[in-house]
Amino acid sequence: MRLVIAFATLILLASTTVQANSVDVLYIGDSHSYGCFGQQIDHFLRQQQNPSTKRKYDVISTAVCGSSAHHWLSQSGPSTNCGFRSCDANSKCTDQQSGHSPNLEKALENKPRLVIVALGTNMIKEPLAKTKTDIAMVIQKIHKNKSQCIWIGPPQPDESFISPALFARYVESLQKIISAESCQFIDSATKTHRENLSDPLGLHYSCKDAKIWAEKTQPELKKDIARAFLSKTEVSKERTSPISK
Repeated sequence: MRLVIAFATLILLASTTVQANSVDVLYIGDSHSYGCFGQQIDHFLRQQQNPSTKRKYDVISTAVCGSSAHHWLSQSGPSTNCGFRSCDANSKCTDQQSGHSPNLEKALENKPRLVIVALGTNMIKEPLAKTKTDIAMVIQKIHKNKSQCIWIGPPQPDESFISPALFARYVESLQKIISAESCQFIDSATKTHRENLSDPLGLHYSCKDAKIWAEKTQPELKKDIARAFLSKTEVSKERTSPISK
């Protein structure tokens, strides 16, 4: 009898440990996520409720200025000296100029049900073949972890950084790459205007305009998050239901 009780206690403890180490949402990004855009998105995510349980999501987030997909794939993980912020599931944040994050594989040990990636600006000048490989590897690691995936694309940069035509082709390529890997893509180019850029690099927006970008992103993000947290039965029903015209 004591052996049965002890065994049951071990199972309960193991179950509790797994639950304690798991979160609902993991959000990673670059300098845009470090700035006002990311702060707004982080706050928004923590206010959302699971449609089934009506419980607010547990969210952890890490923003590393200057990071690209390959930094998150590297064994050492991304480092920066231009802005780092990491927030845990209790909304306790570390915000500093320099910092280092564990790589994606380590971050996925939190067993998130959904991973939101906001990367792309720092990959604009990289060879497209490398970008394609890196993005595919990021998404494959996410799916291997049995997590759902949403990818927020980069906002419009200044013409001095890349021509509008080339940027449009870049975003189109990103969307194809990400969609081909079964990750939901949110296009930020349609939610930003390069006339509102406010830094010499031609990449960053004022806090006011970054918040507007975040606000325009939220309705689409909310819809995609709800879909990611549907039960398997509900997902099956959604896939087989007729498309409304």
